[in-house]
Amino acid sequence: MEIPEWAVYKEKATVKDTILSLINKLPVDYEFFSAIIHKKLVTVEGFKLTNVRRTREALQVLAEQGILTQTRTTRVDGRMVKMYVRSK
Repeated sequence: MEIPEWAVYKEKATVKDTILSLINKLPVDYEFFSAIIHKKLVTVEGFKLTNVRRTREALQVLAEQGILTQTRTTRVDGRMVKMYVRSK
């Protein structure tokens, strides 16, 4: 029995999974903040309309899981931002 194409479930990548794959491409000791990751995220197909808040939430979840480490809070372009580093 052949299953029609419209009945096949296709998994879509989540924001957290996509951000994790972007972070894994960075060097281990590279400090970054949410806007850097968000600028790259909106270029990925399917995430063009993603709000920057979703990016910050995903970074926070990854930090809670121990994948990222928040190193410091600093000013970038006059705004306070959290700087993250990928954990080893």
